Amino acid sequence: MYKLLYVLTSSDKDLYCEQCILSIMSAKRNSPSAKISLLIDDITKKNIEANSNRKQLFGIVDELVSVPRPNSFSAMETSRYLKTKMREFIKGDFLYIDSDTIVCDELKDIENTPSDLCAVLDQHTSRSHNTHAIIFQKHLETISKAKEYLTYENYFNGGVLWVRDVESNHKFFDDWHNNWLYSRSKGMKIDMPALALANYQNKFAIQEIDGSWNCQVWFGANHLAKAKIIHYFTSNTGFTEGYNQYSVTLPQKLKEGHKLTEADWDIIQNAKSAFPSPNAIITGADYEIYRSSLCGVLRALYRRKKIFDFMEKLLYSIRIIRAKIMLKKK
Repeated sequence: MYKLLYVLTSSDKDLYCEQCILSIMSAKRNSPSAKISLLIDDITKKNIEANSNRKQLFGIVDELVSVPRPNSFSAMETSRYLKTKMREFIKGDFLYIDSDTIVCDELKDIENTPSDLCAVLDQHTSRSHNTHAIIFQKHLETISKAKEYLTYENYFNGGVLWVRDVESNHKFFDDWHNNWLYSRSKGMKIDMPALALANYQNKFAIQEIDGSWNCQVWFGANHLAKAKIIHYFTSNTGFTEGYNQYSVTLPQKLKEGHKLTEADWDIIQNAKSAFPSPNAIITGADYEIYRSSLCGVLRALYRRKKIFDFMEKLLYSIRIIRAKIMLKKK
């Protein structure tokens, strides 16, 4: 029997615990037969035990595993430590799920997956077409110069992982953890480059599964209708304002001790259609512009609204003048 696995580090200053509660609640409603395991560190456990509102988390999981937080590790580092070692701490097959998710459908079909280790491509595309392709290349080069590793196009997102309890996966996770420790020593604390290197070291063991298992909302239009798990990305709240009701509003309500209403559950059950309006699907040349460095400059400029609005009006005026000139020529 497989289990759903969540990994958590949290304090009173964040909403990670409440996001985890929300994701687990959605899993229990939409995949009720699944057993749920929670892997946390001892400091997080003490923090949750001391807070009556947060303590409800322990009542909705079937297995709680707590391990000591390594000395000198921050909460962020501890979460990566637990994630890269979760195969060691948890027995049995599991479907690992990030906390910044909403489960939308029954998940038991994952057991029918023939592969021992599976994931979804980051942003549902090849590495070279990813919006962070240039940054990823720098990250990858930080921990290895192996050519085949640096040019491999399947860059997997670590937000949802299907992991069987087999010897090959224990070795894979050992490599992933050691790669991450090396990455940390180089000042890079994220875990996906280390995951990519472990994949290379293990003859590209990760097999791609359908994007519905980890529908990364801003890039997963082709998988949204059949999405089993919506991944809304807490780290990108500036871009994902439509999903702030999952990352902020509902978690904050739980943190304050309020119970979810039927209206709240309607929001959870309609996670596939939580985009703000107006919106647009970007493809082709527009997508290339969207992921360009020039567009990144515009995003940064947009935060300084007065300057952005002035330049927008200036450029608009220039376009009008150009249009008038072109009409006169005709």
